[in-house]
Parts: sequence; C-alpha cells; structure tokens
Amino acid sequence: MTHVSDVVITGISAVSPLGFTPDLVWEGLLSGIPCYKKIRRFDPSPYNLQLAGEINDFSIGDFMRNPKYLRLPKISQFSLVAAELALKDAGINMKKSDPARIGIFFGTSNGSSYATQTIYNTLIHKGPKSIDSVLVQETAFNAPASYISIELGIKGPTVAFPMGTLSSGYAIDFALSMLKSGKIDCALVGGADEYTEAIHEGFSHLNRLTGLKDKDVISCPFDQRASGVILSEGASFFVLETRAHFESRQSESKKPYAQIVSNCLRSDAYRSTDLQRDGKGINAAMKGAIQQAGLTPDLIDGIVAFAHSHPILDLAEARAIQTLFKNKECPPVTSIKGVLGEIMGASLLFNLLAMLYIFKTNQIPATANFQSTKPEINLPIVSKNIEKTCQVLMAPYYYFGGNCGSLILKREPS
Repeated sequence: MTHVSDVVITGISAVSPLGFTPDLVWEGLLSGIPCYKKIRRFDPSPYNLQLAGEINDFSIGDFMRNPKYLRLPKISQFSLVAAELALKDAGINMKKSDPARIGIFFGTSNGSSYATQTIYNTLIHKGPKSIDSVLVQETAFNAPASYISIELGIKGPTVAFPMGTLSSGYAIDFALSMLKSGKIDCALVGGADEYTEAIHEGFSHLNRLTGLKDKDVISCPFDQRASGVILSEGASFFVLETRAHFESRQSESKKPYAQIVSNCLRSDAYRSTDLQRDGKGINAAMKGAIQQAGLTPDLIDGIVAFAHSHPILDLAEARAIQTLFKNKECPPVTSIKGVLGEIMGASLLFNLLAMLYIFKTNQIPATANFQSTKPEINLPIVSKNIEKTCQVLMAPYYYFGGNCGSLILKREPS
C-alpha cells in the first residue's frame, strides 16, 4: 500500500484572469496588481459591486480544434484546456498509459451557472417546450469531468465534488485515497467555475461581495478595510502520481514539483451559513494535517492562507492560526486573493500553484492591498514579496457551513 507521502505532483496548469500558464499566474501574484476589472459579460450597473475577475480573451479554438467544444459553457472549456495542459506538463502519454489506472477528480462550486441561468430565462420567457435539451446536460456538476474523460480517453473513476470553495480540496482527498489504496496510479485533479450574472446577484443578496458598504472596492485579505469578496473564474488542474508510477515512466531529468504529505478534512458542526468565529474548525483541520504528516507546527515554514477579504472568515482563519502557533513563532502568512480574487471551486488549487512556485523560486508573494489589520489579528502577514527557502508549506481552506480542510506540501529533495 502506498503511503500518502509517496504521492507527488508532476503536472500543473492554469486558466485564469492572470493568464493561461502557471508562470503567468505567478508573475501576476508577484506584481500585486489585481486581475479584477469592470464586468463586461453582463450589464453590472444595477449592482453596487461592478468588478470581477473575468476571462474575456480566452478561445478554446486556440488550444483544441474540435468545433463541437465551441458550444460548451465556459466552465467545460476552461476545464478541457487545463486538463490537457496538466497532462502535457506531466509528460504523460495516453497511448502508453493504462487509461483505467488514471482517475479524474473534479471540484466546482456552481457547475455551469450559464446553463442553469439560460434554462431559467427560457422557462420564464418562452416556456418549457423551448428549452434546449442539449443544454440540460450541461447543468450536471460532472459535465466538465465527463468531457475530459471522453476527450483524453481516461477510463478510471471520474468523480465531481460540488462543495463550494472546498470542492478541489475534497477532490484532492479522494484522489489521495484512491492512490493510497492502489486502485489507480495517476490522478488528474482539477477545479473550475465560470462567472455569470446569476452568481454575481446571488452573492450580492448574501452580502458576501465587497463594496456593498465601503467605497474602497478592493479585495484586501486580513486588512481592517476588508468588507467582502471579489469573485473570479477559471480552472486549474494537477497531476498526482504515486512515486513508483512516476519513476517507472520518467527519466531522471524531470523531477516532481512537490510531495503531498497530508490533507485533513473537518467540520465544525456549527451553522449552515457560517463558521465558528473562533476558528476551531479550521484549527482542527490544521492540527489534523500536521499530525497526519508526522510533523510539529514549528516545522511549517509558511502558510498560504485561504483569506479572501471577508471580515468574519478572515478573522476566524487568523484566530485558528494564532491558536495553532500559540507560544510558538508563527511562520509568514500570505493570501493570493488580493490579486486573484475568489475562484470558488478552483480556489485551493491556485493556492497550491502558489505553494509550488514558492518552493521553485524561494519567494513568498505579498498579500496584495494589505495595509494594516485589526487588533484581534496578530499574524506575520507578508506585506511585500520576501525571499525565503521553504521546506514545508501549509494551506488551510474552508467554506460556509463549517467545512474545513488543510493541506501540507513538502519540497522535493534537491
């Protein structure tokens, strides 16, 4: 049986408002320049917040020639491209691989909100007989994963996780379980979401979006000005393999990006629309991940936080971290969402991408737009890019409803 620490990351990809390669995403994070701009996809004038991280310069025809994909919702287009790029980056040749030994594990917060919104509008204005039957199948959360399976010829387990911003965390955890059990050798793990007016309006009604009360409309994690979230869209995919499988197919010239040493999931059993304000659920997930990895808190070199400028959730995460490192020196803490916004189902994977580049470049990007924090938050927030060689990084993550997780990566030996 393969130990979880013997699971390595061998391929990565990104389709984002910062660009369509991991390098471009990283350059954007180091720049500190936010990706979000005035919404172009629909008229935002009825809303207090008129910003989002849209991808308006993406054409699937630039990546894939099959014209049938042009009619797919953006979430499936993003996912198809990101999945194929991740496999290419890993150097996996499907003609030389056993397709039944590769699995697809996909996370999304909303699925194709475009398909759902279009069907709703058709029902209201034209009646049920006018609904496009082909569009109905796009409302299924697993639709993007199914297209990936068909396009790439992957015949192992194909599973979708609609768990909000935790979706890709659950996808990773299930993939790790399948790899650990020996049922598969390789996992294609991804997350994606698309941006539509329905999503924008829904989050507006929940009072989750920034700028609803403040004039300073920015995403500023952990900052005392934080007033809510700015949403984005995109996709990211990772290839996870057992080390034995990776070594059996690779020359010594290519190394894995990093090892996944643990991933812990918890629930705080608190409320359906909230997290425990003291961060106990997040703290439990972080403690569990450290214990699973056989580590102690002092061995954590940095934290890529999940904070996305929501004042209540940022504070809960800060308290969880402070409790974990009580009477110990806390490592640097950063959040990438001041630049990237909240990409919902793919959120954790973009944090994961940042962790890999911290290992690669020995730089920790600043928490963009951070100036000063509330007195209750006592953390070493990274306010400007810093140089640091990290061996072990942790990424907590969570969602409304008390679901919490924490992932730990370890640098590959030189």
